[in-house]
Amino acid sequence: MTSLQSREVDTVVGVRILNGADNEIQLNRFNNRQGYIVVESGERIYISPPAGNTRLAIQPGQSMEGELVFLGRLPQSSSAVLVLNENSQTDNRYTRTPGFRIDLPLASLGSAASEGAS
Repeated sequence: MTSLQSREVDTVVGVRILNGADNEIQLNRFNNRQGYIVVESGERIYISPPAGNTRLAIQPGQSMEGELVFLGRLPQSSSAVLVLNENSQTDNRYTRTPGFRIDLPLASLGSAASEGAS
């Protein structure tokens, strides 16, 4: 993760992902709400994948760098987790659909989050 922005109508997470496997990987395999940010209340903010790569596929030996957009503003919360491929294993190095659970650094939003709330 390279950045985190909570804007008025969406949340943007900057990412840099390297596929070191021998096969394509997909971070949004079925494009059916398995990618989201969940906050401590249980509320989910779902991903809006790019039209040209809805499955967030990364070819072997390639990297993907860009922004993942989630449909909604992060509510004030003390914790949030980015989830990709919700039901996939996070520790299987051979899977083509790896699961990710990444704690988001909400403290880095600081004053930027409160400015947008006013």
